[in-house]
Amino acid sequence: MEDNSLEMWTLYQKAVQCYQQLEPEKHDEGFQLLLEAAENSITPACKMLGLLYMSGQYAPYPEKDESVAVKWWRMAAQSGDEEAMFWLGQCYEDGVGVEVNQEEARIWKKF
Repeated sequence: MEDNSLEMWTLYQKAVQCYQQLEPEKHDEGFQLLLEAAENSITPACKMLGLLYMSGQYAPYPEKDESVAVKWWRMAAQSGDEEAMFWLGQCYEDGVGVEVNQEEARIWKKF
């Protein structure tokens, strides 16, 4: 693992710790750390961002945005994350954040 990758994994782990705390200001910090890790292709960070954007649970960081959730799940799915593949396929199947596309749904859900 490259030095930058190790640093990004550390950011991801810190972000998770921030979200585990009940203090909203920690969620803001966690979101920023998570975003940086995801932008540097840390797959679990991409998947977690997808979950956060899909639920909007910690708004305003981030607000619910299904199309952005799909973007992050696609990144995680393309990196081989099986849960993200399933969720992405489900989005295509149900038309959540994307247009309904049964072929795309089958492609992603077959994994």
